[in-house]
Amino acid sequence: MIKKNLFLIIFIGAGIMISNVSAEIQNLVSFPHIINDASSETQINFNWDEPDGLTPVEGYYVKLSTTYEPGFEFDETNTLENPINTTSMSYQELEDGNYYFYVAAYYFIDMEEVYGSTKISGPYIVDTTPPLNISLKVPEKTKSEMITISINATGANKMCISNLNFCNDNWINFEESMQWQLMPGYGEKTIYASFVDSAGNSSNTFTTTFLDMSPPTATIHSSSSDITPVHITIRFNEVVSDFDLSDITVYNGNKVNFMPDETNSDTVFNFDIFPEKKGSVSIYIPPNSLVDSAGNGNNQIIYSFLFQVSVEKISVPATNEWGKIIFVFILICSSVLVMRRRIDL
Repeated sequence: MIKKNLFLIIFIGAGIMISNVSAEIQNLVSFPHIINDASSETQINFNWDEPDGLTPVEGYYVKLSTTYEPGFEFDETNTLENPINTTSMSYQELEDGNYYFYVAAYYFIDMEEVYGSTKISGPYIVDTTPPLNISLKVPEKTKSEMITISINATGANKMCISNLNFCNDNWINFEESMQWQLMPGYGEKTIYASFVDSAGNSSNTFTTTFLDMSPPTATIHSSSSDITPVHITIRFNEVVSDFDLSDITVYNGNKVNFMPDETNSDTVFNFDIFPEKKGSVSIYIPPNSLVDSAGNGNNQIIYSFLFQVSVEKISVPATNEWGKIIFVFILICSSVLVMRRRIDL
């Protein structure tokens, strides 16, 4: 009877020990990585505790893979690498990717290697690539302090925009477009942008725009006011567009021969005026007849000059009888010379 009870105790104890080897390892932790949380760290460290049970653990089989294999178990077919006999493992200089950690304890029972259940953990995301293809698109010139910025930064989830310098605070969610307030004052403005991804990788870029809130102005010059046609030159202080002869109104004259300057075709324009009568001739260019490269329209432009020669009547310059005789003599001589030339021809 005693022998039977002893055999039963030994059998039950062995059964308990064997049943314990199926337990997973306990309290697996990883650092500095967290599951499903991208990190730019290229090292992952693992610590764990032994499985629950009375059977002594001989060691552990581990592997780190970029392939997720649900249901994977260590056994005699995939344990060709040497096991470890510690409860920690470290992997360094990892490339970008998603990693999964597999670990299982093993035992020697009746001179045979027995494997515990495999613990699978992951993904651990290694990401060392900063946001790519970063760019800011803004108008080359603007007449408003408020502009639209088109933004591109592949992989970014946060951004920081500044008029002063690159920034690493005041992060906002990434947007592909936003309204932005420039610093006040005429001149070139620089816009700085910093981008960061979920792993903490960052990239910087900047762009410039030119703030011009002033309307284009012009100076007008007229040629001699006693010879027709009167030649007019309009010189703008900056490049303008949408300007032609139809934008010009002339009082007491006819406008013709409008032509941009050969050298400065965007800033200098020429045309001629045939005055209708002696007196004041005025040129008027209405507001917003033309725009500069920032889109500012002009204020009204007015210019006048005095045409001093009558086009209605040309008087004989003689003042007495002898003067009239001399004037007639000159006309007769001129006629004779013309006739002789025709005969000679």
